[in-house]
Amino acid sequence: MSSQSRSFAALAATVGIGTAIAASPALGQSVSGFYDGRDIKMIVAAGAGGTYGIYARLLAKHWSKYIPGKPAVVVQHMPGGGGIKAAAFLHNAAPRDGSVIGMPLQTVAAAQVLRPTKAKHDVRQWQWIGNMAVLRNTVGVWQASGVASVADARKKSIVIGSTGRGGDMFMVPKLANEMLGTKFKIVLGYRGIRDVDKAIAGGEAQGRAGSWLSWKLAHKDWISDGKVRQILQVGFTRAKDLPDVPLMHELATNDRDRKVMEFFAQTTQIARSVVALPETPAYLVGALRSSFDRTMADKGLIAEAAKLNVPIEPMGWKEAQDAAIRTANVDPATLAHMRAALAKK
Repeated sequence: MSSQSRSFAALAATVGIGTAIAASPALGQSVSGFYDGRDIKMIVAAGAGGTYGIYARLLAKHWSKYIPGKPAVVVQHMPGGGGIKAAAFLHNAAPRDGSVIGMPLQTVAAAQVLRPTKAKHDVRQWQWIGNMAVLRNTVGVWQASGVASVADARKKSIVIGSTGRGGDMFMVPKLANEMLGTKFKIVLGYRGIRDVDKAIAGGEAQGRAGSWLSWKLAHKDWISDGKVRQILQVGFTRAKDLPDVPLMHELATNDRDRKVMEFFAQTTQIARSVVALPETPAYLVGALRSSFDRTMADKGLIAEAAKLNVPIEPMGWKEAQDAAIRTANVDPATLAHMRAALAKK
């Protein structure tokens, strides 16, 4: 490189740095100018009664002060279709100007590849903001059902309540049936965890899948009194307070099934994530990501989460995005095997 070229490169770098520095305040004013006097609507793909609602309300309460312009974050619940309804709205109907964000179900990426004719979204196009916590799924059963382990569930049929086919409440027990030999009778159509739990309390159902946290929050007495027990969990590591409950992939008897179970375990890495929509302006996405990170370290949020007994184990936008993309880009053989299992009657 000539001395003249080197001088030009140095000047360009200096100008670039100076421009970036000068643009920073203007960028902040642009974000503030957009959000000042506005609300941000957060679409939550689950009902208000479960852990999605708890996390969404907690985030909405503390996030606003870190977003330039301090917009109110308004939670709107949109359950239905195992998360498919909200995902379709976010991807196809919601404004892409930064005024709408989403908290999808943690199975949103899996649903995209497993139910392509139903799913009208593509998580690879979403702009991930961050994940509030890594949460494991479990299958919990009523003590009076006579089922206390996966081995028992292979011998006796019990009713497992679920919402739609696209969520973990269906997928986990269905995969257990097809790959572990359990005999769960999965009944669809409940609006959310709260309705399923009412059915369990009333004897209409004997168990359900869902996050381990959802059991601990809603039914601490059921757990302490031994009325319900967890017999299976999904994730890459066992929950500290479920050391003797096996992970699904630990029970796999062949590599094909194990790959499917590990694929599904990636949903725990998405857990309680927040996303911005495709085409949302980059400067607003950047502001949402940085303000989300600051909110996750907020002492008030951490203290309130502790009172609510919900863990805050944040994951950055890149890690959450990578988990979603890995799921959406699952290898064809694993996908075909999982689809076949979930489609069986």
